[in-house]
Amino acid sequence: MKVIKEWMEGAEKEMDQIENQGPNDPVLKGLRGDLEVMHGKVEAVRVLHQGLMGTCGEHCQAQLGPKLEKLNQRFDSIAQRITAGQAAASAVEVEQFHSEAKIWLDLLEEEEKQGENLKEEDFTGQDGNCEEGAVKELLLKGQKLQRRVPDLDKKEQIRIKHNQLNTKYNSVMDLRGVRRRKALAIAPQWYQYRRKTDDLLQWLDDIERSVAELPDPAEEQRVKEIGSEFDEKSEDLKEVQGLAKELSDAGATSLVQPRLLQLNTRWQEVEAKFTPYRRQSEYLGELQTLLRSVSETDFQLNSPEYWQAVFYNLPQQGQCLQEVKVNLKNLRPPVEGALARREEVVAIATPAERTRVQETALLLNTNWDKVNKLYLDRLRRWETSNAKWLKFVADQKVLGDWLSGAETTLKQAKTDPAETRPHL
Repeated sequence: MKVIKEWMEGAEKEMDQIENQGPNDPVLKGLRGDLEVMHGKVEAVRVLHQGLMGTCGEHCQAQLGPKLEKLNQRFDSIAQRITAGQAAASAVEVEQFHSEAKIWLDLLEEEEKQGENLKEEDFTGQDGNCEEGAVKELLLKGQKLQRRVPDLDKKEQIRIKHNQLNTKYNSVMDLRGVRRRKALAIAPQWYQYRRKTDDLLQWLDDIERSVAELPDPAEEQRVKEIGSEFDEKSEDLKEVQGLAKELSDAGATSLVQPRLLQLNTRWQEVEAKFTPYRRQSEYLGELQTLLRSVSETDFQLNSPEYWQAVFYNLPQQGQCLQEVKVNLKNLRPPVEGALARREEVVAIATPAERTRVQETALLLNTNWDKVNKLYLDRLRRWETSNAKWLKFVADQKVLGDWLSGAETTLKQAKTDPAETRPHL
């Protein structure tokens, strides 16, 4: 019993020293060797105790039982410490710790640079529990390594790296807490923004297929329908851009900008594919409108209401020519502008649309020249006819005035021949 007690006291001191100052492989190896020997001695004491318990009285049993139980408990505790005692950390373990710590320090540094700018995980609740568990495990590993590294310099290096990692980790955890609170405050706007961007991206995929399916030449009505959809969705795009600004102002710039950039880029791509069809349709519509206006002007210049004969209702013809002059003046800028854009539209048109545009523009150009020439011809004829008419009216007036005077003189001659004889 005495030998066992002395050994246990010594073993406890040595294990305390190992656990406080770091591993000592030779001492630990010696203790484990001694432990095998001590197991036999303790077992012998147990057998002896069982023999004594069977022969001694109750008083003896009351004295020996607690002592043996205390001995067993203390021995088992020391044996467990010796068995679980860790050997000195290997160079590989130390290097691995430094390597893993550097990786996590770099990752945490990146997140720390992000600051309070929100990211999607702050909204979804995927808050990096796995990362946190891995860092905590590495921090615990660093603590244990400090006790297992006998070299003081290496121990200090591990302590410094452990403290750096712990400080960086706590800083990032604080930032995550701030971001989660900010995310909670703007969560409704974020989910609305995400839903609307997803809807618009899906619509762009659908409308892109519709554009690709347009025939050549495209049906004007279908082009108008797609154009109306673009106009309607452009309002949704403005709303999404407004939400993006609101979220960016709230600290979610790094989160919303990639999605907004994707949406804007996709919008430009699809719109660029549709723009030629729309411009052709609008241009052809513009040409058709101008053709109708030119045709209406041409009708005025050929209407029997005004032009039944050369001298037919000259004032009404003059009024018609005045109206046509105003119409032609108002039509000239849009007609010349439309014709000037012909080549620009033809350059982006599909083969069938190109022919259609060229033919319609040529028809407008021809009809425009014709109506201008007709107007000038009508104007010259009217001016000639009107001049003749005005001369006729003037001559008629002179003749009328002379006849009136002659008639008056003749009447006076009947009553006063002598007075009127000189006039006769």
